[in-house]
Amino acid sequence: MDRPIEQVAALTGASTRMLRHYDAIGLLRPSRTSAGGRRYYDEAALRRLWQILLLRELDVGLNAISDILDGRPDMAGGLSAHLESLLRERDRLTRRAEAVELLLERLEAVDSALDDLGRHRELINRFGPPPPNLPNWPPELGELQRRFAALAKGFAALRIAGIPPHDPRARTIAAAQHEALQRFWPVDAKLYVELAEFADDGYQREAVYAYVAAMSATTVRNSSSCSGLTK
Repeated sequence: MDRPIEQVAALTGASTRMLRHYDAIGLLRPSRTSAGGRRYYDEAALRRLWQILLLRELDVGLNAISDILDGRPDMAGGLSAHLESLLRERDRLTRRAEAVELLLERLEAVDSALDDLGRHRELINRFGPPPPNLPNWPPELGELQRRFAALAKGFAALRIAGIPPHDPRARTIAAAQHEALQRFWPVDAKLYVELAEFADDGYQREAVYAYVAAMSATTVRNSSSCSGLTK
């Protein structure tokens, strides 16, 4: 049974414009054309159209589809050639993706270095330069970085364990961090709180706030006790 072009389009999802183009390039001829120019397709033409649509889903080009369906070469050979083309394209895209990833890594490294430089300058602007008479400044700085890394792991372990940042164990780590900082800057409680604002870890900031609050409360209690003794 011949089907008109509009019915074929509705049945297969191919537009009438696409069917006319396939006719124009000789890829899919209608089985007959009416006196008024209306195209009709029989079952053989419909099967060929389904094959065309399937191969297009696989990104096979129209010229290659024509060769495959017309036996130049056979379908298996044509699909093998198309597979080789896809694999070459995959390798090309993989190399391009790797190049883009490398570029992104380099850009992120530059951004990170600029961020570190900005933070260093802001620290110096807010708190002044480190003491100039520190012995062996680079080794001392490396020691501070290692100490801070170890303390950061301590904060992380407490956070993972579900221990709140105001717990004495978290405040103990904050106290150790404060002591390490004081080797480089005269960091009092107020400045320590400001430095904590530079930390990306919210848990660490809360632990510092709790430590400073507890330290301030102890100072107030001690002052009150001393005042009572002098009365």
